[in-house]
Amino acid sequence: MKETLLGKTLVEKGLVTPAQLDEALAQQQEYPERLLGHILVEQGYLRYATLVTTIVHDQHVPMAREMLAERARAGEQLDEHGVPLPRFSDTEMATLVFKENEFPVPIPTPSLEHFTVDSSMERELAEDAFSLIDHGQMEEAKQVLVQGLTISPDSVPLRYLQCWLLAEQGEAEQSIKSLEKHQPDYPRNPTLLWLAAYNRQRLHRHNEAVENYQALLKKYKPNHRWYFALAYSLQHLHYWKKARQVYTHFIRISSGENKWTVYARAQIAEIVKQHGA
Repeated sequence: MKETLLGKTLVEKGLVTPAQLDEALAQQQEYPERLLGHILVEQGYLRYATLVTTIVHDQHVPMAREMLAERARAGEQLDEHGVPLPRFSDTEMATLVFKENEFPVPIPTPSLEHFTVDSSMERELAEDAFSLIDHGQMEEAKQVLVQGLTISPDSVPLRYLQCWLLAEQGEAEQSIKSLEKHQPDYPRNPTLLWLAAYNRQRLHRHNEAVENYQALLKKYKPNHRWYFALAYSLQHLHYWKKARQVYTHFIRISSGENKWTVYARAQIAEIVKQHGA
């Protein structure tokens, strides 16, 4: 399967967003020897099994076999802490570090999966706002949400997207207050609870964040980002051993290397060095 066709197929199937594909293509221009599918996997946007399944489903078995063989040849080496070693060169690794003062926990991916929409108008407004957010048009999305909430003030998905936008703009306090005011039963919805947990981390309310992420991991299908976020809060609460264990688990279940696995490795090394945990 040609790289351009693969990217188009993944977007059409809803497996990656256009923005994620563009980011991967930009990285491929810097490292043309690397396969597009592998870049998407390493960025955490696509599971390796999903990539191979997609290729095989589209009857491109030779390419799938080549990718599996490459994976097998690479093997898996462990560092002194038992953590899989990165497969990136030092040059590539340097591009995967966080900027100074950048908050490392990724903001929850906006999703309408766990919401019930009562009317076609509400659905259209929510989908319009979601599409604008997905394409980075935040101000336009904000206007759609203001109009939508004027028409449907009790709309859960519209209120969620409004709270998400507040969080994305660094207004964690306002975002969590809006959630608690308008959606008091938010702990019963994994999408809302994830956003609440993220906001609490931004506000250094790590005890509450830990409770939220543990509830998510216990009740719902685990998301690998929840493990990273949980480890981050455990570390800030000085639960060194637990933080190291969760960071390690996060690296093991991640599909390739990305800036969060790089950060997790650095934290593991620091915890072991400073606290012997």
